[in-house]
Amino acid sequence: MLRRIGSVAALLLMLLAAAPAAAEPIGDPAFQRLWDRTGVPIQRGAASYSWVWGPAPFTPPLGEAFAEGQGGRRTVQYFDKSRMEINDPNGDASSPWFVTNGLLVNELIEGQVQTGLSDFIPLAPANIPLAGDPGNTFPTYASLIRIYRTPVGRALGNHVISEFLPEGANDLPQYANTPATEITHIERSFGIPRAFWDFLNARGTVFENNRLVGNQPIFDWLFTVGYPTTDAFWARVRIGGVERDVMFQVFERRVLTYVPTNPSQFQVEMGNVGQHYYQWRYVQPFSGGKSVLITVPESGA
Repeated sequence: MLRRIGSVAALLLMLLAAAPAAAEPIGDPAFQRLWDRTGVPIQRGAASYSWVWGPAPFTPPLGEAFAEGQGGRRTVQYFDKSRMEINDPNGDASSPWFVTNGLLVNELIEGQVQTGLSDFIPLAPANIPLAGDPGNTFPTYASLIRIYRTPVGRALGNHVISEFLPEGANDLPQYANTPATEITHIERSFGIPRAFWDFLNARGTVFENNRLVGNQPIFDWLFTVGYPTTDAFWARVRIGGVERDVMFQVFERRVLTYVPTNPSQFQVEMGNVGQHYYQWRYVQPFSGGKSVLITVPESGA
């Protein structure tokens, strides 16, 4: 049974203890192995790609409500880019799906915290910017609902030129012949542009069997990002205080961004979905006075 923290003081202590501030150690060997594959090459300067998870978790391992989990919960740990989960600690640890990373983007857009295979706690859709500086007001996860699971019908060879605006869209003809914006793959009726499809299928140096190995698939894209749930669009986003054109596409587990003015290694990156989700689930509802389920670190369970 999950422990419920009954007092305001205890809630504050819990939030401060697990808030996205200082780095925490990785709390499970299975989490460590998954992080090592891409994290170690980046740490050693051997990678040509950006962070898949982030440099370190920002929470300790937590026991979050999950109806089908052992004792009604599962072990999770939050990273900048996502959340690692172990749903069944007695499962096959050699399976690539023993550790999963949550469908966090779906929850942020829909306003539903998943607490079991068919169990949800409603929260307001996340009014948190999906890219760029924290003070950006658009686009937010909540604003994506009008393009969410609604393909626009782009065909192979089309280019992403539509700018996503608070009301409607606008065409950016300067990207009509840019190779990075060309639709090169269709998945569930959503067109994926070359910049993102190349990133999802990239090969590079990874950490396997305690050594660096070159020319390997960096990650399994379906496991890591899930299926697309929107088409790709452009948006004007402040990054480091400077407005830039950013192409983004939303997937079940991650958000991909393409910033053409970035150095090549960082033109395509994964958004900080783990940070955004944690803020939405734990920090924002509490500051707004809404009671939500707060869970304790595994070490304190």
